[in-house]
Amino acid sequence: PLFVEICAGRGALSKAALQAGLRVVSIDHEVVQPFAPMVVLDLTTKSGTHILWDVLEAPGLEAIHLGLPCGTCSRARELPIPASLRKAGVPEPPPLRSAQYPLGLPNLALHHQRRVSSANALYRLAIEILVWCSEHGVVISIENPANSWLWAALVALALEHSEAAARALGRLTMVLFHACCHGSTRRKH
Repeated sequence: PLFVEICAGRGALSKAALQAGLRVVSIDHEVVQPFAPMVVLDLTTKSGTHILWDVLEAPGLEAIHLGLPCGTCSRARELPIPASLRKAGVPEPPPLRSAQYPLGLPNLALHHQRRVSSANALYRLAIEILVWCSEHGVVISIENPANSWLWAALVALALEHSEAAARALGRLTMVLFHACCHGSTRRKH
């Protein structure tokens, strides 16, 4: 069986899949001290997505995991930075999304808008992959913090995409756990 990890980070899940005897393709846009062999692809480009779809057409594909980036979806941006950190020069990151605007707040600064647009391109690709997996009987998992705006963004994009996308997203089962139980250094839900 083939397992593909997209937005793999360091590839910890890919390493576990390799240890379990699966063939693995790990993909991310940059590689820093990976745990598993990594393919470097920018999935916000046409050439990157073409290569990805070629990989997904490989024989024996059984499962895909998406570890989508959550920086623009983080609800932590809504919390004030402690005074001690502000005094040390830590900036106050502004919220970039909300319940009313899961695809990005209006009137964002240009650099924030670029980050949101880039993330949304990956999320649109995730919806396409989700629909494809649903049509081809491929297991899919999507990872992100429980209180992230990603989930609202995916709902908005699925509804924008098609009824098939909304149904496929609705069939996913939510699994909640604390990442520290699986090797993370902090208790992230």
